[in-house]
Amino acid sequence: MLVIAFYFMPMVNIICRLLFTFLETILPLQKCFLPLVDAYHRLYKEEFSFPLPIFVEDHPGTPKKPILASDKVLDMLITLLLIISLVSFTTLALEFLIVFVEYILYQLVGLVLNWGPLSALVGLAFISVLYAIRCFRSVTKKYLAFNEKLIPYLKSKAGKDIESVEKKTPNEQGNCAFQIDEKSNSKYKLQLSVQNSHLQWNMPRVVLFLDKTDRTYITEKFFFKASKMPNAGCPGSLMANLFSAFCDFIVILLFLLFVLLVIVAFGDKYEVSHINQAIFAAAAGILPYVFDKILFKKRPDFELDTTSPKFKNALDELVDDHIEHAFVYDIEPADEIKESSDQSQVDLLILTAEKKERASLLLAHIV
Repeated sequence: MLVIAFYFMPMVNIICRLLFTFLETILPLQKCFLPLVDAYHRLYKEEFSFPLPIFVEDHPGTPKKPILASDKVLDMLITLLLIISLVSFTTLALEFLIVFVEYILYQLVGLVLNWGPLSALVGLAFISVLYAIRCFRSVTKKYLAFNEKLIPYLKSKAGKDIESVEKKTPNEQGNCAFQIDEKSNSKYKLQLSVQNSHLQWNMPRVVLFLDKTDRTYITEKFFFKASKMPNAGCPGSLMANLFSAFCDFIVILLFLLFVLLVIVAFGDKYEVSHINQAIFAAAAGILPYVFDKILFKKRPDFELDTTSPKFKNALDELVDDHIEHAFVYDIEPADEIKESSDQSQVDLLILTAEKKERASLLLAHIV
């Protein structure tokens, strides 16, 4: 059991190694553990040198043993502190876990014993969670609808380049990136640069990506920049949409709290049963949905018109000024990279084909 605990319980393993390190500093292990060594030799019929390999691993990274008395005392103190820290941390963690489990169990027992008065509160809490999911999911739907309109327009801008790639087989195609609306006289060119002492691709107008299964992607940075364009149908800033959804949820939550106060106050006065209070709370919780969908129905959002000249001009300008930086994975520098203000050349060493197969390539090629 001790051997199993030593090999399969990391805490026991570490404590045993620290204890033997501590004992090795103050005691001659070869004499103290000679009976154990003999028993091991008789059991396994093996010749070996001391110390025991089960407790002490000899490898090049093992520090040298202390020689001076001060070094031995320092090692003893550090080892003792490590043992105390490990045992105390483990004990405190177990105590915290036990207290947390007991707290949860007592709360569940309290809910079961006092289910009647809390039935209306639990029902309204469940309804409030559903309203929170609904409010924030509307933001997701808005951005997904914008994404469905934006990607086809960018694919149309890529034109024949993306069509020629899509005709290839998955093995031939790979993962590709496309420069949208490339201009020969553009001030930005695809190049290597050094940013924060790291070699990076400097990629202008690379906003459209296509994997080998013909799934199309755009970068997160460009997507949120495009969503802020001053055009009807663009969702706008993410924080503004989240704040609007949060305000809607707060209004609904205040209404549900008012309903709860009314039910609790009049339920106790007129001696309404707890089951009826829960039913009234559930019925009142549906009212915000009725107000939003039937009585005070909002006007639908503007749909994005990708054919309008204003949208085309704004997106073309955004694409032309967009620059992405990506770390280089398939090129290794021949020397240490040093960042310079004049963007001087860096001597590069291309990896071999064998290393490229094991490397995590960002892109197969750029069109």
